[in-house]
Amino acid sequence: MAKEEKAALEKQLEELKCSEQVLGAKIESLRADNDFSKEQLAAMKTRFEQMKKAQYIEDGLESTEIKDNLPNNQESSDALENSLIPKESTNKKLQITLNAEIDNLEKEELKETLLSKELQAKVCELEEELEQLEKEDEDSAKEPSLIESEDGHEKDAPSEKVQQLQGEINSLKELLAESREKKNAAYSEIAKLKEQLEKAREAASEGNTLEAELAQAKKQAKDQEDEIHKLREELSQLEQTLRLVSEELNTNQFKLCEEVHLGLLKEEELKSLKSLLEEEERGRERTDATCEALKKQLHEVQNCAKQQQNESEHLRRKVRSLTEELRNRVNAEKSEGSRTDAGYETLSAECAALRARIQTLETDMQRYQDENSKLVSDYRHLQDAYAALECGVAVHSLESGDSHWTKELEVLRQKADSTSKELRETVEELALLKEKYAACSLEKAELQQELRTIADDFKTVNYQTKTISACSIVPLCILLLAVLFGFYPSLSFFTGTAEKP
Repeated sequence: MAKEEKAALEKQLEELKCSEQVLGAKIESLRADNDFSKEQLAAMKTRFEQMKKAQYIEDGLESTEIKDNLPNNQESSDALENSLIPKESTNKKLQITLNAEIDNLEKEELKETLLSKELQAKVCELEEELEQLEKEDEDSAKEPSLIESEDGHEKDAPSEKVQQLQGEINSLKELLAESREKKNAAYSEIAKLKEQLEKAREAASEGNTLEAELAQAKKQAKDQEDEIHKLREELSQLEQTLRLVSEELNTNQFKLCEEVHLGLLKEEELKSLKSLLEEEERGRERTDATCEALKKQLHEVQNCAKQQQNESEHLRRKVRSLTEELRNRVNAEKSEGSRTDAGYETLSAECAALRARIQTLETDMQRYQDENSKLVSDYRHLQDAYAALECGVAVHSLESGDSHWTKELEVLRQKADSTSKELRETVEELALLKEKYAACSLEKAELQQELRTIADDFKTVNYQTKTISACSIVPLCILLLAVLFGFYPSLSFFTGTAEKP
């Protein structure tokens, strides 16, 4: 299950990485679009700067400042809009001033045309008058000289008029030439103003197109900003999900490490359980061997108990016979004093042998009791270890679901049942042996009591024999002294110790 969860988490992490890569590609494309929009805005800015240079309009917007002050599309569009507002106002003002100048120039042109027309009319009138005067001069030239002489004074008068008229005509021609020059200058200025007006209209149309492009760029920037905002939200969500997934992955890795550690511990525990099973099998084999040995020991103990019973019966009979024999010997020793020492020695030897036999029986019974208690404690320890091993193997088999261990557990359980039955039988046999030992101990106590009585009787008999022997020695000593005194002279004669007279 831990491996499946790990695989699912790794798959989810790979999907999140793929989605992160896709979002990174989208962000790169949006950045490219943003850079393209920045390039468009830079191109528009350069075009505005070119228009500004063409129209001699001073603008305080510098390209580097705009480029540096464009952290994103919204700021660039705001800066461009702020830069376009004074430009549009200057274009409008320029257009208004050009229209006003054109109107003034048209009015002046009308005035000059009217003035030129008036001057032309005057010139025409003066020319007509001049022609009339010339005709009159020609007519007067055709008249006779008399008339000329008479009328000389009159000719001087129209010549003066003619000169005056010619002067006026010349002045009017000069004025007309000046007016024509002014008119030509006005026409050239009007043409220049019209060109400037056309340029201003073109600039206004370009400004409108730029406004449309700016609006489109603003819309595109807004869309890109919205998309960037959405992508940022998605990125934040993905970062949050990645954080959650990383936390979950860390927790799962920690759980996996714990599970691996638990697995290692379980493997170690399984190894220890296997070793315990092997030890239990060895212990079971040892217990089987000990059971066999105990059976043999039980048989031996039974045989020994039977032998002890037989020996106790034999000893009892022997003690009875010895008591009877002692009584007979006591009675016989009264008559036969010399035979008491040999009988006493035989009785003491038999008593010592009986005591040694009783001590060996006591040591054997004590050893059998110690072995019995040791076997009972070993059996209890084996039962506790088997119960703990059975619980551990059952839990491990339930956790791992391995049928092999359950089979081995069943086999071990059957073997443990068989060993428990054998141990029960041995315990029952030990109980029987205890009962037999108790009976033997009672018989031993009775025999010890009989031996004590026999020892007391022996002591009394020994004392009596000593007193009897002492009493018998005294007359023997007296008899010996009497014999010595009787045979003293002969002995002294033979030894050379007799006194000479």
